[in-house]
Amino acid sequence: MAVFCLLCGKRFQTQKALQQHMEIHAGMRSYVCSECERTFPSHTALKRHLRSHTGEKPFECKLCHQRSRDYSAMIKHLRTHNGASPYQCTICQEYCPSLSSMQKHMKAHKPEDVPPDWRIEKTYLYLCYV
Repeated sequence: MAVFCLLCGKRFQTQKALQQHMEIHAGMRSYVCSECERTFPSHTALKRHLRSHTGEKPFECKLCHQRSRDYSAMIKHLRTHNGASPYQCTICQEYCPSLSSMQKHMKAHKPEDVPPDWRIEKTYLYLCYV
């Protein structure tokens, strides 16, 4: 059963996940980097930060193979390719700026034109190795 944050409306699958999220609203930063002692409000933020120490770049552009440490940097990079949005239809090659717009776009194609093994991940203009 999903639970929601009363402060921002964000949805969580478990009560524990909501409790961890509430620490962010409280300004708590209980996740500490073992390399530089910086603190972070969530395990995910700490994990993303650790890539700055390890040099890991798990996001790769399918267009030019440039790599990035995080998703948002990859999305910014994709826009350097003539404004390319992060999703490209595998049927008509049209670009879409968001996941919801890609899903809506795919519904405009005839069902028989969509390959039976089609998945939304196939439209991403980046690869993720995380």
